[in-house]
Amino acid sequence: MRFGCCIGMNAEDVLGEKKIRYLAEAGYDYFEAALVDLVKLTGEQIERLLAISQETGIACEAANVFFPGTLRLTGENVDRAKFEAYVTSSLAVAGRIGVQSLVLGSSGAKNIPEGFPYERAYEQLVEELRFIDKEAAKNGVTVVIEPLNRRESNLIVSLKEGHELVHAAEFTNIRLLVDLFHFCRENDDPQWIVDYKEDLRHVHIANPGDRRYPTGPLPEFDWFFAKLKEAGYDSRISVEANMKNFEADAKAFIENVKHYYW
Repeated sequence: MRFGCCIGMNAEDVLGEKKIRYLAEAGYDYFEAALVDLVKLTGEQIERLLAISQETGIACEAANVFFPGTLRLTGENVDRAKFEAYVTSSLAVAGRIGVQSLVLGSSGAKNIPEGFPYERAYEQLVEELRFIDKEAAKNGVTVVIEPLNRRESNLIVSLKEGHELVHAAEFTNIRLLVDLFHFCRENDDPQWIVDYKEDLRHVHIANPGDRRYPTGPLPEFDWFFAKLKEAGYDSRISVEANMKNFEADAKAFIENVKHYYW
């Protein structure tokens, strides 16, 4: 099992270097950055990020926030040329950096506009995934579908729906993610984690109650980790959560999860 942490990149720390170095010291195995941030990096900055990964021993093995909210995936205003250009360039960046799991939740881009037919929006997403699948394969990236909750999204809001989307076409590099926060918000069936184990490639963790870092034992962890073990899951788990203090919360999570649950 590999444990990672989602980090933000900003004007003060463009590469997230301070957080990366801290995560390495705290005992994390990798970090997860937003693809919308990674695509803004210059070639020189990407080389520096790779050098930091080599120095610290933890790399950007996963990325979230695939699409910016301004790039429509559903509705009347989908710009196919713009979509394909972004997918091609962004997946090339992800491949260069070494991203292995790329999360597709992207509610801002994916949500169905009011009045637009659900069936048509679903067809648009499947057709777009066909293109994404080919580009992902070229760059050695697996795109994982992240089911969100219905307070944030109106398209793919359960692990079952995510599983169905993964099998909507003959994809080779499109798989599934389970996010504990969204999973609990939707009251999904824990057995689905086992039922869909062949598709499961990535996991996100947050306190189901307040979406903050799980800094101590939680009752949900007992059945969640038990189901992951039953499913034989042995890949990446990223904490993706709000924080009060990054360093304190990140350290508490990794110590908690490794001591009590794995």
